[in-house]
Amino acid sequence: MAAETTFEFQIVGDPQDLEELLIALCESNPRPVKHESEYFLRVVWPGDDVIEARRHAREYVSRLKGAASLIIPQGCRPVTLREEEWYWIDESDRRIRGAGGIEWVSAQSYFRIGRNLDDEHQNRLRRRLRIVLSECEGAGTEDVKLRHILQIMSKPSPSWSEIYLAQELAWGIMSSMGVHTEFTEDIKHFKHTACSWSALGIEARHGNKPEKKEISRENAMSYDDAFALVREYVKTLLEEIDKANLG
Repeated sequence: MAAETTFEFQIVGDPQDLEELLIALCESNPRPVKHESEYFLRVVWPGDDVIEARRHAREYVSRLKGAASLIIPQGCRPVTLREEEWYWIDESDRRIRGAGGIEWVSAQSYFRIGRNLDDEHQNRLRRRLRIVLSECEGAGTEDVKLRHILQIMSKPSPSWSEIYLAQELAWGIMSSMGVHTEFTEDIKHFKHTACSWSALGIEARHGNKPEKKEISRENAMSYDDAFALVREYVKTLLEEIDKANLG
C-alpha cells in the first residue's frame, strides 16, 4: 500500500461559515483546519500525487455543496477551494508550501446554518452533514450512488436527465435500506414530464421506460417544481441515512 501524504488546500469564504465547518467536520477526511486567520481543507491521500489529491478535494467540496444545500436551512454562502494555494505536511507536522500541479478549475461549496436554531437542532444538522459525507467515501455501489446524487444536487440548475437520475438513485438507496417509498402522483407526473419529448424536446430524458407516456407542454410539470420535488426527495434520503447511523 502506498504511503499516505497529507495535503492542505486553501478555502476562502465567510468566516462564520468556515468556523461552522471546523465544528461540523472536525473528524472527517478531508476536514477543514485553521492557521491563524486562514482556512484550509486537509486531505490525507494515499501516495504523493497532488493533482489527484486536489481532484479528490474538489469532488469533496462538490459533495459538501450538495449535502449542505439540502441539510442546512436558510440559504447558503460560497466557500471556494483555491486551486493555487496548497501545502504538504511532513512527518514533523511542518507545513511546506507546494508549487506546481495546478489545474485551473474552481470548485465552490455553500454552507449556512440558520442563526435562529437552538443548539440541539444545530448540532443535529452538523452530525447529519458529517454522516452523509462520510457515507460517500466508500467504494460500494450505494456509496457511489450517493456521491453522484450529491454532485448533481450541488449544481444550481441540473438538467432534467440529471434530476431524474438523482431521484432514481435515491429511490434505489432507500429501497435497499428498507425505507418505504411511495410512488406518488407528483413523482409520476415528474417522470412523465422528464421522459416526454413533446413536453421538453431535446431536454427530455430519452430512452424507453415501461411507464413512459408523452405529455403536452401545457400539462407538463415545470422545471422549478420538478427540481423542488427531487430536492425534497433527496432530503428525505439524507434524513434516513442519519437515522440509520444512530441505530
